[in-house]
Amino acid sequence: MRRLLCGVLFLGIFSAVSMGKDRAWITGTLVNAETESGSRNVAIPPTIITGPKIKTLRNDVTYYTIDDGKYRWVVSRHMTKKDDKPLDVTVDSPVKFAIEKKDCYLLDNQGEEHKLKVERKTLKRD
Repeated sequence: MRRLLCGVLFLGIFSAVSMGKDRAWITGTLVNAETESGSRNVAIPPTIITGPKIKTLRNDVTYYTIDDGKYRWVVSRHMTKKDDKPLDVTVDSPVKFAIEKKDCYLLDNQGEEHKLKVERKTLKRD
């Protein structure tokens, strides 16, 4: 019974993951990638020993510009954790991406999918 339950759970997770990857992938050119350093202040509640404190945390943003031939997309990735890094992508090279509402799914050089936010969509003029 335990094996059956584990098998059903595995299939459910596997199908949910595979369903999420059916995207309308577009091939474009990564035109630019720039990172803006930033910070944010967070209030830490007081304790019996210490009073309230303010802590400064990382709030960097990397903007990626992608040209798909018809539109120029600017998408962003927020890096708030210590170990967050810009994506491993190469400027002036082909990149696969998918747009779903205000989200952009971008494949890095290793083929890993990353979720970014659409900031701007501009129609190209010839």
